[in-house]
Amino acid sequence: MKLESYSNINEFYRAAEPFLMKQEAASGNMLSSCMKQLEKQSSIHNPPFLCCVKEDKDIRLAAYMAPPGPLQLFGEEEGVESVVHKLIDEDWGIVRLSAPAALAHAFAEEWLLQTGNSYRVMSSMKLYGTANISFPLSCGGELRKATPEDREMTGRWLYEMGIENRSLLTKNEALEKAKEMIGKDSIYLWENEKSEPVSMAALTRQTPSTMTINMVYTPQEQRRKGYARACVANLSKRLLETDITYCTLYADGSNAAANELYSSIGYQEIEQYTELSFSQR
Repeated sequence: MKLESYSNINEFYRAAEPFLMKQEAASGNMLSSCMKQLEKQSSIHNPPFLCCVKEDKDIRLAAYMAPPGPLQLFGEEEGVESVVHKLIDEDWGIVRLSAPAALAHAFAEEWLLQTGNSYRVMSSMKLYGTANISFPLSCGGELRKATPEDREMTGRWLYEMGIENRSLLTKNEALEKAKEMIGKDSIYLWENEKSEPVSMAALTRQTPSTMTINMVYTPQEQRRKGYARACVANLSKRLLETDITYCTLYADGSNAAANELYSSIGYQEIEQYTELSFSQR
C-alpha cells in the first residue's frame, strides 16, 4: 500500500470523494467536514492533515484532520500503520479520533505501540439510517422550526441535555448555541395539542444527499408520551420530501430507549462509531 498526502482540501476532496460517496451515509462525518472546509480558507498556521492510503490506484483508507478538531478515519484497517508513521514523521499530535469502531481501535493500538501514548473511549455510538419512515401512532401535535422567541427554552434544554450526556456546556454556551442554531434554521420543535413545545431535534452534517438529525431531547416531565418519536419521525419525513434521500442519526449504544425509538420508526443500524481521546507524552 502507498500513502498519498495532499497540500489542500480541494486536492484531497477531489481524490477522496468517489471513495467516500460509495458509502455516503457511513462516511458522512468526513464528507460533511470536507464540505465545510471547502467553504472556508485553511489557516496557514493550522493546516489540515490530509492523506489517503492506496492499493494500486484504489483508495483503501482516508484520513482527515483540521485542528483543533479530531482526526477522522474511514476505510480499511490495513492502511492504519502508514497513517501513523506519517503523523509521527511530521510531528502531528493527536488529541481525539473519530472513526468506525474497529478502525478506531486498530489505529489506537498502533499509535500506542509507536508513541507510547495511551487512549480511552470517550463515546461509543450506533449510526442509524433510513430512506423510509414508519410512522408511530399519533400522539397529537405538529412540527415547527424554532424561532428567536424559543431561544431561552431551547438554550435551557441544550444545557439540560449537556448535563445528561456530560458535554459540559455552560448555561451561556447553551444559549449562544441555541441562538446560532436557530439562526441557521437547524432546530425543530414538536408541539403538543395545546401548542406547547415538548420535544426538539436538530439538523447537522449534510452531505450531497444525506442529512443527520441530532440533539434529540425531551424534558423529563414530558417523557414517555411519544413526543420524541413523533418529532424525529416527522422531521425525517420532511427531509425525505426534499432533495435529501437518506436520513442518519446517532444513538448511544447503551441507551436502550433511544435505540428502540429509532428502530421503531424505520431506522436501521449502519455502523458503530467510536471517539477516542489520547494522552500526550
